[in-house]
Amino acid sequence: MAPAGYTSGALTLARSTGVSLYDADTVRQWIQKVDKIEKERASESEISDQNTAINREIAEARKRAVWHPHPDDPPKG
Repeated sequence: MAPAGYTSGALTLARSTGVSLYDADTVRQWIQKVDKIEKERASESEISDQNTAINREIAEARKRAVWHPHPDDPPKG
């Protein structure tokens, strides 16, 4: 990587050897993409943690729940 660009000799050598050259703007864009992905993953993780807690609360509530049939429910059996 070169902040000021590459000489024609460097470009020729890179092409002949299969080396990739990147400018500072490209690297900055990569960093921004990675930052965005990390923030999205952190947000998804928070949502997942919240959903897990909610699901746990629902499961506990279901364990404590008592079924009271409605008079209009069909009889069992």
